Amino acid sequence: MCSSSPSPKATAAAPKSIGTLSLIVIGFFWVSGGVYGNETLLSAAPPLAVLLFTATIPLLFSLPSALLTAELATSFPSSGGQVVWVHSAFGAAAGAHNAYWLWLTNLLDAAVYPQMMMEYLVGQLQLPEESRRG
Repeated sequence: MCSSSPSPKATAAAPKSIGTLSLIVIGFFWVSGGVYGNETLLSAAPPLAVLLFTATIPLLFSLPSALLTAELATSFPSSGGQVVWVHSAFGAAAGAHNAYWLWLTNLLDAAVYPQMMMEYLVGQLQLPEESRRG
């Protein structure tokens, strides 16, 4: 008997991919936290120097890191990132230690951005000081 519903294998979704522009945007926000603070930077130095440093520092910092990550990701095709790499290189204790500190760093780093955004909005929209309290 022929059924009109497709088989489960036929309806399986293809893996999602991220485009180049998306990776650039993610990298920009990951490295610099976005555009917050650039107003102060522009008033503190000549605009050409700010532009040059803003363009070169991510290349000097992020490009080697991205190349290293790409190399390790192809060598260790598992979904654990640097935790898997450290565990493979230095053992379970170092891997667990690395996982804990990576988790803590990401947790604290992510907690800073809502406060930075609120400070930015209060200053730009000239909101009353009471809006700074959470």
